[in-house]
Amino acid sequence: MGQSRLHPSVADEAPFEDILTSYDKRHLLIYADLLETEADGGEWDEAALLVLRIDPVLEPGRARRVWENHLTRARWLAEHEYGHLLGAQVAKLNNDSGQAVEEAPPPRLLKGGSTGTPPCR
Repeated sequence: MGQSRLHPSVADEAPFEDILTSYDKRHLLIYADLLETEADGGEWDEAALLVLRIDPVLEPGRARRVWENHLTRARWLAEHEYGHLLGAQVAKLNNDSGQAVEEAPPPRLLKGGSTGTPPCR
């Protein structure tokens, strides 16, 4: 499958460094999706197909290895002062891609055009 900003291609192995790498920065959304899939009780093969874009039927060994490797890296990042980046990256990409982002609903107008809030005095 092709690479895009929202779905960068994954290497067979994620970095094993004690710092946030450029690879990690490009793959924060993937790491966040892997952690979310795990938290939701998703299966590894589902995550491999939908998140990593590796077909577990065609490449079962590679799909499992890449999933384990990237999930391990995602957990490490979340536990070592980079967890806030995972959530921030998801929010940023949602805004950049035009996806709906939860916002407070606009105030309802009451009869006569009032929003129902008392005027400031």
